[in-house]
Amino acid sequence: MQLKLLNTHKFLANLSYEMIGSFVPLIVYQLTGNLFYGILFLFVRYGLSIIIDTILRKVMENKPQIFLILRIIPICLISLFVMLLENYFWVGFLGSAIFTAFAYSFGTLPNYFTYNYSSVKTNGSAAGISLMIEKGGVIMAVIAGGLFLDYLDTVFVILISFIIYIISCIPLIIYYINARKNSNLNKETTSNAMIKYKENEVRNKAGKLVSKKMLYSYAFTYFICCTTDVFLNVFNLNMYIKTGQFQLNGYFSAMLNIAIAVGGIISAKFEDKHDLTVFTSAIMALSGVVLIAMPFISNIPLLFVLMFVVGFSMATYSSYLLNRVLAKTRILGISNRAMFVRNEGSSLGYFMVFIACCFGTVVPGFFVCGVCNLLSGIVIPINEERTRKMLVEYLENGSIKQQSNLFEKLKRSFSRKNKKLIAESANVLNPAKEQEKNKK
Repeated sequence: MQLKLLNTHKFLANLSYEMIGSFVPLIVYQLTGNLFYGILFLFVRYGLSIIIDTILRKVMENKPQIFLILRIIPICLISLFVMLLENYFWVGFLGSAIFTAFAYSFGTLPNYFTYNYSSVKTNGSAAGISLMIEKGGVIMAVIAGGLFLDYLDTVFVILISFIIYIISCIPLIIYYINARKNSNLNKETTSNAMIKYKENEVRNKAGKLVSKKMLYSYAFTYFICCTTDVFLNVFNLNMYIKTGQFQLNGYFSAMLNIAIAVGGIISAKFEDKHDLTVFTSAIMALSGVVLIAMPFISNIPLLFVLMFVVGFSMATYSSYLLNRVLAKTRILGISNRAMFVRNEGSSLGYFMVFIACCFGTVVPGFFVCGVCNLLSGIVIPINEERTRKMLVEYLENGSIKQQSNLFEKLKRSFSRKNKKLIAESANVLNPAKEQEKNKK
């Protein structure tokens, strides 16, 4: 019941937020005719969101529902500052960027935490279903937002967005009322074994080490994988530069989110019965090739097909990684920290794409997304096996093997193979030692 209420809120909240929020970089470009300002907007938005998440993480972790309700404030302010862009550009620009960052932070991390608390007793398919419902709101928003911005006054769009978000708060309030008597409300899940291990000094020390290593591993994995999350920003800018239409961008955004919804359904159907590691790696590799090719394709129907491939890939890896990171980190009692790491690692990955777009064209941004997808097809299975072995070793033996990085392994290999050669070289360079050896 609680998860259904949360999903209803996410559907309506996304419908409200994306109706304006997803089009702001395009509005900035429309007014300036300069790609730099559209990319600068994205830099400010995601950079500031990292700072907000870091400062407010503990409060968001304890009271995530409060932030989801308070999110209505920055959503309204975004719209007001967007209206100032035409006459007071820098005031509108900075205001809309700052409050877009707050709306993003107040929605993303609190939703991760609330989902973590609400899905403890659900099976693996819950992530796929939740993703499908969440993206349903985005699909409706980008189609409606594109049409409204092309044909209606912005004030009308703002009013609709405001009303929808107020309605979205109703299931959230019901969620909180139902859950407030629960002693485990907004509390981290920790296995009984881990609680017992904390009493053992050796086990506790090893537990902290394995937790740290696992969080770093997933931070890097999300850093590489989630560059695709901002692909739509780059694609929309590219299409708007070519066509000048909000409406067409809305249709492409809808196709991406339809694909994510379909991918979520399929993940939900097969996640509990099959290991999707190979499939996830293969679809990400395919997506990588598609992303690199997209900026050079002008055929609109073909672009819709390729957009579906990218969206399907995003759903597959999102569901796959979320299920596994939660399953492992809940055992260690660090699932909330893992959600924070997931969010920050992803956000840092976005900057690789934005930096690539700072050379006068968005084409390098497509290339970065594509290459990262290709690398993700390799990184994901390696990381899953590495973290699995690490966790099993700790639970069985109370310790973990020190897993050397590639540089250290090469260094040791070099030392072993060349030990004799180095020793002989040392003797040659030291004639006194060589003479002493000959006397003996």
